[in-house]
Amino acid sequence: MAANPRHRVLLRLWLVIYAFVGIQMAWVLRPFIGSPNTATGFFRQDAWGNAYEQFARMLAHAVGM
Repeated sequence: MAANPRHRVLLRLWLVIYAFVGIQMAWVLRPFIGSPNTATGFFRQDAWGNAYEQFARMLAHAVGM
């Protein structure tokens, strides 16, 4: 039985959504994981930001905007 092309499209869409959610989860969990020298704090001032907003700010700063 030949594979349906819609299955490949759905798989790629699922992978993109999975990566999108994974990036945001890593951003939210960063106060707890990855900073061994920093004290763990649940209610840090910048703890609940958005990874994509921060990326846009870094990109704008890099191009001099």
